[in-house]
Amino acid sequence: CFSGGIPHWQQQYEYQKNILFNIAGQPNVDGLLIWANILSHTLDRTGLEAFCQRYAPLPIISMGIVLPSFPSIRIDMREGMHKLLSHLIEDHGRRKIAFIRGLEISQDAEERYQAYLETLQEYNLSLDPGLIVSGDFRRDSGTAAVIQLMDTRPMRFDALVSANDNMAIGAMQALQAQG
Repeated sequence: CFSGGIPHWQQQYEYQKNILFNIAGQPNVDGLLIWANILSHTLDRTGLEAFCQRYAPLPIISMGIVLPSFPSIRIDMREGMHKLLSHLIEDHGRRKIAFIRGLEISQDAEERYQAYLETLQEYNLSLDPGLIVSGDFRRDSGTAAVIQLMDTRPMRFDALVSANDNMAIGAMQALQAQG
């Protein structure tokens, strides 16, 4: 397992972790399962294809995003987000659901955001743009999103959903700090 950083990301220590991508190769592995959806935070499809091609001729499987040049395992991010939101609406009666988006370049983040929009529409809940906050998948951006929702805007919401776990953890910590 080579847990590198996010390519081209200069925040925190991500760029330093990228050296691990240079270690993976024919001398030490027989193939690679590449979490393309994580790499898509900063790489578009062309960049993802190029990233994977650098490891040729190793067998490669793209995980999370379908890449035409490689066998791929697709993860249905949209359905998972829909189920989460439906649960909050049906089982908990939530109606004002705030959402922390991921980076717009990320296909995963966009699928989760589209599921948010579609689910609100499905349940005839009005879209309040003030409840949507941008994030960048880091814990700090979840914290910043809560501060923005509660202090800067301030918005009233009865549930908060995040496009990834790191932002959700940051958001939970910020909510706990606010009491």
